[in-house]
Amino acid sequence: MNIQALLNELSAVTGIDDLRLDENGQCSLKFDNEHEVTFAEDAEDQALLLYAPLGLKSDFWEAETLKQLLTDSFLGSATAGAAFGINPQDGTLYLWKRFNGEFADFGLFEQAINGFLGQVVFWKAKFGGSAQPEAGADSSGTPNLPFNAFSPFGGLSV
Repeated sequence: MNIQALLNELSAVTGIDDLRLDENGQCSLKFDNEHEVTFAEDAEDQALLLYAPLGLKSDFWEAETLKQLLTDSFLGSATAGAAFGINPQDGTLYLWKRFNGEFADFGLFEQAINGFLGQVVFWKAKFGGSAQPEAGADSSGTPNLPFNAFSPFGGLSV
């Protein structure tokens, strides 16, 4: 599995020029100007990590909410194999998922992205709702795609 080759094909499919891993082995895309997903390569293990911020830790301090997050994350049963984690640097709650060489072809990569995006949208809506901003580019320069950019290959369409 070559993550950069998959990003090159994703670049061609979406029309975003030159999607590349940065010097830290990461590349971020934003969907509907709202759902930022980072693709991170673990080169040593030939693995891909997808992760997305869901909100600040302070939004989730209530014991019942934390218990629900842990329960839903147990063995990935309610998260399609993903898990929750809190970034110790800034307290942001993330959803993340690791893929270990599952991408024999680009179609499987597309399915993984779409499945993960579905989980991001679901959990954001469950714990705070979401808006539907227009596609474009955000002020950070992170490429932005509408969900329907993935519909040609059976992905999410909102």
